[in-house]
Amino acid sequence: MRLLRCLLGLVIGGLGFQGIPNALAEGPKVQAPPEAIEVLKAYFVAEEKEQYEKLYDLFSRRYKDELSKETVSEVTESGEAKTRPVTTPMLYRGLRLKGEARWSNSSIKSAKFVHPNTVKAVVLSTVEAEGEKERVEKKFLLVKEGETWKIDDIRHTPGRKD
Repeated sequence: MRLLRCLLGLVIGGLGFQGIPNALAEGPKVQAPPEAIEVLKAYFVAEEKEQYEKLYDLFSRRYKDELSKETVSEVTESGEAKTRPVTTPMLYRGLRLKGEARWSNSSIKSAKFVHPNTVKAVVLSTVEAEGEKERVEKKFLLVKEGETWKIDDIRHTPGRKD
């Protein structure tokens, strides 16, 4: 239950990866454009390396608007605490570090078109927080903005404990 509360505190239902080979695996149920799959792979690698600024760049305009409803606290040079909406890659990094969860062993379970410019992907990942590990299903929605695929939503489904 503590792990679930930690997950809920991350970002809008979803937001390390140690096993890059697993993270890049594509199964037979992947029926999506290679460019959309490459966005997921870039997400896995950046998350594993805790390069949260790079993750922010993979998000759609709509998802960034959703993130702006979240806030992070900063301490100014004068020592005052200031709360700011998440509107930049650096502030997104602060939000993710606040969650203190580590992601690993991600693999693409399925990916398919749900509309001509929209792909739904299901990813299995291991999340570790507060000393507990759990397998979690993450659902990604990717949309095409212009000629580029972007992550438009991420949701978690709690799974089994390892």
